[in-house]
This record gives sequence, structure tokens and C-alpha cells, in this order.
Amino acid sequence: MFYSFSKILIFFAFVHQINAEYYSSVVGLENLLNMEENFITAVENYISEVQKVQKKIESFLDETQLEHKKINKSENYYGEPINAFSLIKRLVVDWKHYNELIAMEPEFNEFNNNITKLESNYTKATDKDLEGAARGLSRLQSMYQLDTNEIAKGYLLNDKYSEDLTAHDCYIMAVGLYNSSEFLPASEWFLEALQQLDDVLREGEVDPMDSFPFISYVDILEYLHVALFYAGNFKLARYMNQQLLHYDPENRIGLSNKELFEKAVIEERRQRSIKTQPKKSELNTLYTQVCSGELTQTDAEMRHLRCRYVTNNVPYYFIGPFKMEELNHEPFVAFYHQTIYDTEIEQIKKAVDTKVVRSKIGNHQYSEKRTSKQSWLYWEKHEFLKKLYQRLEDITGLNMDTSEAMQVANYGIGGHYGPHYDFSEDPKTLFGKDENRILTAMFYINDVELGGATAFPFLHLAVPPIKHSLVLWYNLHESTELDYRTRHAGCPVLKGSKWICNEWFRDVGQELKRSCGLQPVGDKYKHLYYIA
Repeated sequence: MFYSFSKILIFFAFVHQINAEYYSSVVGLENLLNMEENFITAVENYISEVQKVQKKIESFLDETQLEHKKINKSENYYGEPINAFSLIKRLVVDWKHYNELIAMEPEFNEFNNNITKLESNYTKATDKDLEGAARGLSRLQSMYQLDTNEIAKGYLLNDKYSEDLTAHDCYIMAVGLYNSSEFLPASEWFLEALQQLDDVLREGEVDPMDSFPFISYVDILEYLHVALFYAGNFKLARYMNQQLLHYDPENRIGLSNKELFEKAVIEERRQRSIKTQPKKSELNTLYTQVCSGELTQTDAEMRHLRCRYVTNNVPYYFIGPFKMEELNHEPFVAFYHQTIYDTEIEQIKKAVDTKVVRSKIGNHQYSEKRTSKQSWLYWEKHEFLKKLYQRLEDITGLNMDTSEAMQVANYGIGGHYGPHYDFSEDPKTLFGKDENRILTAMFYINDVELGGATAFPFLHLAVPPIKHSLVLWYNLHESTELDYRTRHAGCPVLKGSKWICNEWFRDVGQELKRSCGLQPVGDKYKHLYYIA
């Protein structure tokens, strides 16, 4: 039976081919679940066939063993020509036939054909997806200061959300980080895998080698000692190398690294220095502090902020005005609550359902700085967007004629967008025209259970994702100079999914809508806020 099941494993090993980048968004994960359900059904059918074959083989073995008992009781068994013929026939024909049954070639071929038909309907998850998901979880750990052991037990911020991870789960998580060259967090997950394996062996109820998928000390230690070395922990790397050779004295990786690690520890001791991880930049420190809630606006900074009803002198809203919450005055950032409706949200999601693709940044490049998927909706092509178009003009007081198409984006596992500006320092190259983004209007179109705020590091402001609300801010000073204080970021989604709609207004066409400042700002703000 093992031969047939091994072929199933080989098949699934080759399933991962096409790049879908499932890790960057929750869009498409339902398809993966459907694909897995179909695989379960196919394997269940195959197991049913295996059990039928097993019964045939057991019946043959029972008959053969019964014949052997007759041999022991008969003094002249071999003298009977029929018995001699039966013995030879079993060894020449029957055992060959049952060997073919054990191989189960016809059944496996049918199973393989069924799987091939199923997999042609889906885009496969890849090793890249697995590594991206691992980086997303690691990003959440770093941003929200989550303990590895707590996550492995299914806890996020002291609340249990999922089942415990097994030693093998932790190992695969660590391998994904290792392959992404994130050696310090990879080390933590390898150590967690070791602890999980220790716990299982200590309880003694289950032999890890009897379960699937299984993992051993050697499997973990082969990676762990190298990850620790690259993370700069030479002493612990040497110790784990010694442990590897304890469990597998002839291990090729352990033997080849032994001398190198010994020299590294001696050299470190000689220099009397401790190698530390590079410090985060000032910007990333602010970004992390604002997203985690460690850094917020002071009472003095919020003293003059108000919540109020506004109509912007539009008669339509005299009866039902907008609910505006001021978040910052300089630069202006505001929350407008209940500005988009469920029917519009459903129409937007339906319109982009099969059209989302991995998000790019800057000069149309993919980057781990932004892990999301997006699509674009063009105002003139969708009738249902007309009311939203008018509503944006009424809220902002700006002209939508020169605005961009609406971007719809979804963030998945640890999905985030690192600190960036919405304006361009070279708009002619980026936009193809000498015009820039004067204002950003961003709708939150779902609630996020944990994380996912929009952070303004220099303003010490984190705007939480609240469904139906609109966040807007000016990217340019009144003088139309670039406002470097508006650098912002999408905090990682800790639990749930984040859907947003972005609309960018260009400065061209707004000359009579927003009065220009008469005094230039100069490069003061660039000097203060333009940091890496």
C-alpha cells in the first residue's frame, strides 16, 4: 500500500506551479478551500478503492495461511500432485497478481486523472505564497509585539482565535522565513518547533514518526543552527550544531559547518563584541509605534479637534448633513462617517470580483512594501458609481473631472502598505502629465477585527478602519508644494480582511475650487519630514 500512497504525495508535490500570490489578499482563498474540498473527495474515493483491494489481499492471505496449517497437519502433503501444483501456482501466478493489486496502478491512474481534471479549474498556491504568508505573520509579530509561543497556541492579543499549531506547522513557518532570509524570526519559529516536538515526546501518547506530516529533531536542527548563525547568535548556533551532530553524527550539513561555527565564536570572543540586529530607521520606528498604539496624539494636539455636521453649502445635505470628525488640522485629515452604503459596497465588490491582481508601487514594480491585491473601476463605465462620484464632489468641494479611476484594494494575511506618499516628486514621469495628487479620499468598505489602521507616522495618528466611513487628506500645501507631513501607511491586518476604495484628485482643474496660498512654504517640511 505504501507505494500507491507515496505516488499521491509525489503528485501533490508537483501541484504548486502557477503563481497566484494568494498571500497578498484574501481574494481567491475561497477557491483554494474549494480546491482542497475536491481533493478530499478524490482521496476519499481512492481510499475506498484501497480498502477494497485490502479486503481481497486479506482474503488471499487467510486462504494461504489456512493452506499452510494443512501442511503442518499432513504427513504427505507434498506427495499430492494437486498440492504441489497449487503451491507452484501461488508463487508463480497468485503472488504476482496480488503484487499488482498492491501497486494499484489502475486505481491510481483513475485517481490521477480525476485530480488532473480538478486542478485544471484552479490556479495553484505556490511556495511563494507560503513564504509570503509566513512573512505576513512575522510582520504582525514585529508590528504588534506578538509572542511566538502565543501565536503557536492560537492567541492574538490574549484572545484565542484558532487551533494550536503543530511542530510541523511551526517548522514550515520557519522554513518560509528562512527562505526569505528573515533569519531572526525564522530562528524563533524553529525553536518553537523544537519545543512542540519536545512536548509531544514528553507526553509519550503519540510517536511523531507515526503521524503525518512528521518532523524530527534533525530536520529542525539542520535549519536552526544556520539560521542562528546568520542572525548573529554564534554561540547558540554552535550549540545547536553540536545537538545536530549528537542526533546524527554523520550529518553532512552539521559536519561542514562545525569548524566554521567554532571559529566564529572564538573570533567573537576575541573581539569582545556583540553583534546586534541593525536598528530600525526613525521612520519605521514611528510607523511601528503608531500602528501598535504605543504613540498617539497628545491631549494638547487633539484639543482643537471637533466633530460636527457639515453641508458644504450643498442644499441636498441641509436635511441630512455629513458627519465629519476632524483628525488633524495641519495638514488637514478628516473622517466622514456613513458616506458609502451597503448596496454600493456590494456592487463595487461584485464589479471587481474576478479582476483583482497583485498591487504594484512606484514605477509599476512588485514589492513586499505593499502586500495586497487591487482593481480599478472607471467612473464612466459603471452607472452605479454616479451617485458616489457626486458625493465625493460634495464632500471635498473639488472637481472630479480630472480625478483618477477608483482603486479597490484588499489586504490579506499580514497585508500592509509601508510608509509612502500619494503625491509624486516627479509627476510627469509617473503620471505622464505635469499634475499631481492634491487630495486622497479613501473609503473603508468593511470592518477589520484587528489591525489595518491607516497610520500617519509624523502626525502620530492612526485612523481605524470603520465600515461606511471616508478618510480624506490633502497631499499638497495651499501653495501646491508637496506636503511631506502626509507620509502614511497601511498597518498590517492582524485578523480579518481589509477592503478599501481610493480616489485621488489631481490639482489640475481645482484652481477655482481650492484657493492657493500666496506664500511659498519652501523646503522646511521636506527637511524635517523627508527621512528614510
